[in-house]
Amino acid sequence: MSSVEVLQWILDELSRGRRVALISITDKQGSGPRDLGAIMAVSSTGERKGTIGGGDVERILVEEANKAIKENKPRKIKVTLGAEKPPEDAVPARALCGGVIEAFINVFSPKPRLVITGGGNVGKPIGDLGYMLGFSVIVFDTNPQLASRERFP
Repeated sequence: MSSVEVLQWILDELSRGRRVALISITDKQGSGPRDLGAIMAVSSTGERKGTIGGGDVERILVEEANKAIKENKPRKIKVTLGAEKPPEDAVPARALCGGVIEAFINVFSPKPRLVITGGGNVGKPIGDLGYMLGFSVIVFDTNPQLASRERFP
């Protein structure tokens, strides 16, 4: 799966209102399953796209991605792949590659929703403020003209 496909999937998940973690390999010392820049995404539903090497390494990084999603906080993590002298801060993985990888896990959240009941004289400026503040604005009104796409793009 290409990086573009992984990134498009992230956008799709965000449009569905799901939080997503992007795991990126940022450093590699010695041998490892994937090179710098390899990416994988994990959604809040547990679905995954892409790979950062499989096996125990991927299991560890997916667990960290799930924690990052729950806490809504990015993180860095080092994983040792059976290195002879692993860094003290590295998490050991069952692997024979002999290297150490570092990954950055970034969390992306969908826009928060602002639901407005009534698109009249009060609802319109509230909706405008919501757009300016980065909300996804949803308007309900019994009059379809007041809740239209023209009035609330």
